[in-house]
Amino acid sequence: MSAQRQRWQLRIGRHAFDVRWWLLALAMAGIAVRLGLWQMDRAALKESLQRHYFDRLAMTPIPCAGLWTLTDPAFTRVTLTGRFVPGREYLWDNRTYQGRAGYEVLTPFTCNDGAQLLVDRGWIATGDDRARLPRWNTPTAPLNLVGFVFVPAMGATWLQSTARGDWATNWPKRIGRLDIQRIAEDQSASSGQAAAATPAHQTYRYPVIVDGGGSGAFAYNFEPASISPTRNRGYVVQWFALAAGILGYLGYRSWQRLPAQR
Repeated sequence: MSAQRQRWQLRIGRHAFDVRWWLLALAMAGIAVRLGLWQMDRAALKESLQRHYFDRLAMTPIPCAGLWTLTDPAFTRVTLTGRFVPGREYLWDNRTYQGRAGYEVLTPFTCNDGAQLLVDRGWIATGDDRARLPRWNTPTAPLNLVGFVFVPAMGATWLQSTARGDWATNWPKRIGRLDIQRIAEDQSASSGQAAAATPAHQTYRYPVIVDGGGSGAFAYNFEPASISPTRNRGYVVQWFALAAGILGYLGYRSWQRLPAQR
């Protein structure tokens, strides 16, 4: 046995173990445990969101002008009475429905009281050729819609449509994620008007997902399962089991039986 190898060995009776194996095991198991704890935090967050979602859906819808008074608008049910603003719409890209790729159509909506919102009307299919954007109809008659406020977790990524040329001027515009502030500025620039001074006449900072009922709605694509903590809890078990397996296997590899002394 080499002298360098002996430096890393600790002896207990007629056995010895290699400290290097244990250092490697502890490092790898520590990473697995950290990932497991992160998944625990994610599960707790989703459980809170799920409770929040179902509690809010049981509440009476509020008028759209009341949204500006809310400090926590997520999943708040709202009644929209007014008209769509066709011609300045957005396609939220990379959205799937029943295993198919497509877009969610986001259309500006003006309530009778002057409040302006972005309405997620649901999902439509991409089509066989992504270079050609799908077509749809936008009602111009007065509507009464019911939906809930959706608070996106991330900012916006704007995508250029190769079929329609300059995305900065042509409609509809494809976006990768939601950023209502940028959309509000884009709407004001496109209409040739300066941003309104009063908050109630500015585009609301979060979109409203309509429930699938009412004129102008497409396939309802919001799934409460996306905020379910079940998958994250499964990951917790997997990461902790991996940590235990690493310690057991590498610990076993480190042990050696010493030859009997003569």
